Amino acid sequence: MKKHLITLGLALSLFITGCSSLTNSTSSSEIVPVGNNAPGISNLVQFPANASVGEGGGALTALIDIDFIDNDGDLASVKLWSDGPDNTAKTIDLAAFSGEITGTITTQAIVDTTTPTSNYYQIWVVDSRGNESNRLSGTFTVLSL
Repeated sequence: MKKHLITLGLALSLFITGCSSLTNSTSSSEIVPVGNNAPGISNLVQFPANASVGEGGGALTALIDIDFIDNDGDLASVKLWSDGPDNTAKTIDLAAFSGEITGTITTQAIVDTTTPTSNYYQIWVVDSRGNESNRLSGTFTVLSL
């Protein structure tokens, strides 16, 4: 699978890469929707599940994997929304996944670990026709010592 590096200015900076395997993680899974040719995502895996204040020198890289299915093979973007300071959805171009029907999208999120906090996020994909997948959500918690 091809690998691509993309950076965003969000409390979570994202990088799109290929497949990876993770351990010591949290995960959630939802039913992949069928119909209207919308893509579907499932199997959200986040590693690590949380961090301690100051871990990583004040910033830590968290990995977020999602599996996708898109029968049309026309994925256009992945979106990530977080309730962090920015509170807006960031969009990442997935043109490199054009023609792919199934696969795994891995994002790297740079998480601020300077203060205890709990950041809720949602992730989803959109195809070239504007059809949105289901949304998967997770929480990254920075624990006080």
